[in-house]
Amino acid sequence: MDQINGAEFERLLSLYFRDQGYAVKEVGVGGRDGGVDLVIIDKRGEKTAVQAKCYAEHNKVQVMTVRELVAAKRNHDCILSLLITTSDLTADARREAEQFKVDYWHGGLIENKLRAWGKWQPGKGNKKPKKATPTGSTVKTITCACGAPMVARKNKEGKAFWGCSTYPVCRKTKAM
Repeated sequence: MDQINGAEFERLLSLYFRDQGYAVKEVGVGGRDGGVDLVIIDKRGEKTAVQAKCYAEHNKVQVMTVRELVAAKRNHDCILSLLITTSDLTADARREAEQFKVDYWHGGLIENKLRAWGKWQPGKGNKKPKKATPTGSTVKTITCACGAPMVARKNKEGKAFWGCSTYPVCRKTKAM
């Protein structure tokens, strides 16, 4: 799942739900969505607000995301809410999701569902192109799944990691 960016993940989910028999309304694909990316409608007409988070495995979904989804589902006249993430939820987010009956699919579960669907296969990993230097030697350039170069960053604890240079548009990260 680390081969795709947020917008691609949302579109992939849209295709998945259409193939599962849902009508799909794309609300905020790839941008500011107010807490809902997709509204899926089952055969009975029941609407579900879906928020998709394409995060690195170590980047857990925070409780604020759950709260935004709970509030935003009303704006889209939805009965149910579903949070789908490529990573997982923090303990606080999990408690909040259970309290407000927000269903959630974490990284392992969504990957299994997409594999079982049969129309998506995970990539083989990013190729890291080599870039020529003025002296003629080559240096590895780390490239994000979105195609942009990655830059060295530090988290709050001071630990270094690679982050996409287009942040906040793309939030992909890689361990150093």
